[in-house]
Amino acid sequence: MPVYSVPLPESSVLKALEGANKIRILGCGFCDNWSLAYQNDQPISELVKQGDQTIQVPYSLNKKANHYKKLLEEKDIECGVEIIPMLCQYSNDFDLLEMSGDAPWTRSDFIVRCWGSDAVLCLGCSAAFIGLKKRLGDEVKVVPGLRSVGVLQVQAYLDDSKKYVMIVKEGSTVIKNK
Repeated sequence: MPVYSVPLPESSVLKALEGANKIRILGCGFCDNWSLAYQNDQPISELVKQGDQTIQVPYSLNKKANHYKKLLEEKDIECGVEIIPMLCQYSNDFDLLEMSGDAPWTRSDFIVRCWGSDAVLCLGCSAAFIGLKKRLGDEVKVVPGLRSVGVLQVQAYLDDSKKYVMIVKEGSTVIKNK
């Protein structure tokens, strides 16, 4: 069951990023993408052909990340965006990741791309935020863009165009923390 997260106020996120000239925006392509899709009545993912394969590209999280990128670039701040599947997995110890072999979610080369940034905007759950803080240490400021508030159970379907994975709101459930 995915973690359910909500966006922090945009003004407070932008305030926390003040003074940074180079920002990396990292988002989670799973739980947080589903949360935003549910909240905004948007697709979970877009099906995109890549060679002879079809991949699912997180729709809602990309939209949110690119919104922040546009706002920051309008202030002449250099930005890069990456959506990482299951960003929360980086809150685990390095040994656990190494024992998992070469699974895509264990590759942390995106961390190297964060070094040299003044700040990282984490569009992920609390575990993703903790994992980024743990990996980046004090070298790069990590700013949360979302807040975990519960869990989400989703019923999904492929739309008529067969291009988007959508949420059935009536068949889905959000359980918020008290």
